[in-house]
Amino acid sequence: MIFNYPNWSTIHHEHWSSIIEERLNTNDRLLSIEVGCFEGRSTLWFADKLLKHPQSILHCIDSWEGGEEVARVKLNYDMERVASNFLKNIQQHPRVDQISVMRTSSQKGLIDLAFIHCNEADFIYLDGSHTQKDTLIDLVLALNLIKVGGIIIVDDYMNGMSTNNKLLRPKEAVDFVVQTFDDAVDFFTTPEKQAVIIRNK
Repeated sequence: MIFNYPNWSTIHHEHWSSIIEERLNTNDRLLSIEVGCFEGRSTLWFADKLLKHPQSILHCIDSWEGGEEVARVKLNYDMERVASNFLKNIQQHPRVDQISVMRTSSQKGLIDLAFIHCNEADFIYLDGSHTQKDTLIDLVLALNLIKVGGIIIVDDYMNGMSTNNKLLRPKEAVDFVVQTFDDAVDFFTTPEKQAVIIRNK
């Protein structure tokens, strides 16, 4: 595998495993979506965990353009290299034929999937843009895709809390959506400060 950038994934694996195993039968046919794939570390883990059934699918959505958030904090990432690493890494996975890659914005990708998979997704991982605006849109779209009993995990829930710029805080967007959907969702956070939303009706 080819990884040239920091590993933000492994620290979450134990918590992801616990959440998924408690609520999903990973031997069943599952529909999963990952938004924000970077070099594919998390993608490979999700593929191992969620693609055991031969008809399970993992849709991966990423523009590999960095976006507003990366520009604001001046992260010097070669995004074409990141995208190339991702493609090379998933090609080495034995279930690569069950992985669908959508190189587009999160909103367009989620809207396109909603036309064919509304209320059908078992698992959605949101790790795209962490701005308040993008988090709000991504999460509302995800809630239209997730089925009853399905799991949505939002990365970096507490990101940006030390800044005075509310637009860079995903927490407020997540909290607003959870309050709006109210009794239709259950909500908790992991020890590593990811938000977990379970659709209950």
